Amino acid sequence: MLKTCLKEFFRCLFCAKRRLVFTEIEVDGIEITTKGIIMIKLELNQEVTLTLKPVDRRGNPVGIDEGSAEWTVVAMDVDGNEVLDALVLEVDPENELSAKLRSSGLEVTGVVTVRADGDPDEDEEVALIGTVDVVVDAGNAVALAIEAGEPTDV
Repeated sequence: MLKTCLKEFFRCLFCAKRRLVFTEIEVDGIEITTKGIIMIKLELNQEVTLTLKPVDRRGNPVGIDEGSAEWTVVAMDVDGNEVLDALVLEVDPENELSAKLRSSGLEVTGVVTVRADGDPDEDEEVALIGTVDVVVDAGNAVALAIEAGEPTDV
């Protein structure tokens, strides 16, 4: 499965005329916009909003065939085993170009893949693939708490 995801990722990189680019993400209510996102780092039990922006070979916004966007996510543990429900993808029912990705309590790596028809006309199909890598790990310590046990006589 990892080989397939990586193969699709590199095929997308080399196909400059037919690409989908993630340009905006939102983490904990903070929106981040960039030229092109290829990796997202999440901590356990976080979510991120992914927004797909189809572009032409010059980076200009273009449309896709409505209803053609298909989102998938694959997550793997450190041993390379696929882990179901470690990453949950929820496509916005009002906007097929937006989805929320939620991490569970497991440390995993994953790949979000979107396939769409880049020709808005019904007479032709132009297959597009967009990918973004995801890394989920435990957050760093931010404070130290000291707990005291019950006092005892000595």
